[in-house]
Amino acid sequence: MATLDYYTIREHIPAPIVLPNTEPLHSIMQQIEKTGEFRILQSSLMEHGWAVDINLHDPVTPGPHIKYPHYHDFFELIYVYKGEMHTIVNQKEDILLNPKQLLLMNPDTRHVLNCNDSNAVIYNIMIQRDFVEKQLLNIIDKDYTIFHFFFHSTYHDEMIKNYLVFPIDPEMEQYIHALILEHFDRKPFYKQMVVANLILVLGQIARIHKNQVTEQNHQLIQSGKLPEILQYIQLNYATVNLASMAEQFHYSEAHLSRMIKKQTGKTFSEILSDIRFQIAENYLCQSDLGVETIAEMVGYQNVSNFFRNFKQKYHCSPKEYRSQHRASR
Repeated sequence: MATLDYYTIREHIPAPIVLPNTEPLHSIMQQIEKTGEFRILQSSLMEHGWAVDINLHDPVTPGPHIKYPHYHDFFELIYVYKGEMHTIVNQKEDILLNPKQLLLMNPDTRHVLNCNDSNAVIYNIMIQRDFVEKQLLNIIDKDYTIFHFFFHSTYHDEMIKNYLVFPIDPEMEQYIHALILEHFDRKPFYKQMVVANLILVLGQIARIHKNQVTEQNHQLIQSGKLPEILQYIQLNYATVNLASMAEQFHYSEAHLSRMIKKQTGKTFSEILSDIRFQIAENYLCQSDLGVETIAEMVGYQNVSNFFRNFKQKYHCSPKEYRSQHRASR
């Protein structure tokens, strides 16, 4: 297992450790005075084409990031190697991170880093947005939550939660350590190895989260908590159907269908269709993806059905909808 040697890695980082930001401090302070928050731009390595950069967060270094909300031009994984840290998200949610958890945030997540432990060791793993959009999305399995998090975040889908917290198991820990060591050791082919280990980390996240969702949703449906059932439909909109839900959670299709209709006034199909079209709308307005690709992404196996249902709902074709709404922006 790859083991981090904190003091060895520390020697590779210029002191003092600063924010991974190419923007001058006075510009940051101007943003804070105007809006109460600030944006962190790409790191210098990312500007030179790096897909992944890693910063060692120093808890004793003062800066605006520990007092004011900030957000990024990149995705961020926060890994606590030692100690613990509070991350205040959206000025209301306090996430306590320790070495058993990994926090993934999208570029728009407003957050404040709060760590009073001078001995804490915290790594910020930064993932370039363009790398996610142009390469990573083509690698990750489309059936997993981690794919939809990146995909929706990339295209500014407001339905997606802007952060996820995952438990770390020994296998994932090994991949994280290898990722960090490759970044700082700079051995031959280290850039490729960094990306390879990042993919391993994300793959392990997908495995763990898939198992969690299966177990949790079994408990939720058995307890009859409809809001959580609807959340499950929203999370799995691309692949879910009434038959698979009923079979997975040991309900008859008729019972599940009646429960949903009774408590929402809509059928399962109507709810699923609404969710799929909300997401399709967003892709049409915010991305350059082809209509056929969007249809497949939201769960339509038959593209003709997507065109027909879309026109019935919006009284125009998907291409016309895209043209109209982009012209009005």
